[in-house]
Amino acid sequence: MLHLTVLLGYGVAIAALVVSIRVVRDGAGGVTPAVVGVLIGLATSLLHGAHLWQSVVLPEGWLLTLPNVISLFGWELGLLAVVSAAQRELRTLAIPLFALAAAGSLFTSVGAAELVRSAPELGIKAHAVLSLLAYGLLAASALLGIFVLYQDRRLRVAKVSGWTSTLPPLFATERLLFGVLGGGWILLTLALATGVVFLEDMFAQHLAHKSVLSLLGWVILTVLIAGHLRWGWRGRRAVHWLLGTFVLLMIAYFGSKAVLEQLLGRAWG
Repeated sequence: MLHLTVLLGYGVAIAALVVSIRVVRDGAGGVTPAVVGVLIGLATSLLHGAHLWQSVVLPEGWLLTLPNVISLFGWELGLLAVVSAAQRELRTLAIPLFALAAAGSLFTSVGAAELVRSAPELGIKAHAVLSLLAYGLLAASALLGIFVLYQDRRLRVAKVSGWTSTLPPLFATERLLFGVLGGGWILLTLALATGVVFLEDMFAQHLAHKSVLSLLGWVILTVLIAGHLRWGWRGRRAVHWLLGTFVLLMIAYFGSKAVLEQLLGRAWG
């Protein structure tokens, strides 16, 4: 029932935003359906988060299976969609974000106790959660980067029509992208810091590749964000660097299966 309720909530939020955009096209304000979309989207995201919490935090320990991790990423996209829907110029962008959040919520799973083992320390749990939240925000920024590339390409070939004409201004999408990227960078910084403090040896054999690739990705993102703030780096080149770094971090993440298995139990179920 929770799965169905979350799906229904995201669907109603999408429908309300579609109505809002169409009303604006017809010359009306579209405020009421937009507010409905934001409120229902927020309530649904909170329900999605509660459902995810119940599925991950079990009496026997934590169940961080791959499906639950995907659902976590979907939950972060749902919150990002709420932020986008609350801003008129970004409202159209919230529709595909809500749709992806709904798809992610389908992966929320309740596992058996034999798949779970409690982490030995709270600090290690904090490291794992911060890492997952960071990767989720970085995944969202990569997704926004793809939107930026799509918009940029359509503008360059002068084909702004249909769905493309309802997208937010390119500068608004880029502003949201770097805002989300900044949040992901902060969480990644905290994740690396907690790893240094709470992991006995981040460069042990089973952690070496993850640590090195994560640190390299952090350095690249730091340079990219600093370049954006100091010299105004933006556009396709900045997005390409972002996407390349995201791939690097995903290699580090999926390559760390042994880490999650050893610290938090059978992570992939």
